[in-house]
Amino acid sequence: MFQPSLQLYNAYPWLMKHVPGPHHTLQRIWKDTQDFIRVELKRHKQNWDPSNPRDYIDCYLKEIQMVTGILCIAHSVFLMTMPSFHFL
Repeated sequence: MFQPSLQLYNAYPWLMKHVPGPHHTLQRIWKDTQDFIRVELKRHKQNWDPSNPRDYIDCYLKEIQMVTGILCIAHSVFLMTMPSFHFL
């Protein structure tokens, strides 16, 4: 069910850092995607109008403000869920 390289990566992550392969490309793409989302989140916060949501990020900011009352929270969950919407 799992590929051998994935099993090795899960069992020995410290070793796989030194072994060439496609897992390095995937890690770079994942990091680039998270960096892009961070920039977009920051840009949306700067010119955010709660009465006029433009997209998913604005709706997320509005929901976070309703729940917590502030916009300065950790967005790690958002960074993990947002890339999955590209594949739907």
